[in-house]
Amino acid sequence: MRRKTLSNGLAVILLLMSLAVYGEERASLLCALGQVSDCDPTGWCESRTFDQVGLPRFVEVNFHDRVITELADVETPHSTQIAHMTRTEEGIILQGVQVGRGWSVVITEAGELIFSIADAQGTFVGSGACRPL
Repeated sequence: MRRKTLSNGLAVILLLMSLAVYGEERASLLCALGQVSDCDPTGWCESRTFDQVGLPRFVEVNFHDRVITELADVETPHSTQIAHMTRTEEGIILQGVQVGRGWSVVITEAGELIFSIADAQGTFVGSGACRPL
């Protein structure tokens, strides 16, 4: 148990270091998306699989290049530019627009990830976890 706690502590330290230098060096994070819900404009939400909503399970967040790229076994992985990055006391907020949808990602210093993707037809919301690459 102690070894697991130490390795978890080391992962948090590495994540904090990545967050601290996100705009200055080639820091990148590997993020695993854990769950996603599909919400309509009235606020009614239903849990979905990533295949149902067309989202990848794993993404790389590259702070230096300001891009998020899916990590999937595909010939041409999809990526999206990070239009705005803001460092807060609790972590980082990333925002962008792609194919008529606005998106926002919050990554906490503990490595927790919360995301939303919205358009006129509704919103996908979900969570996951990140660690340094």
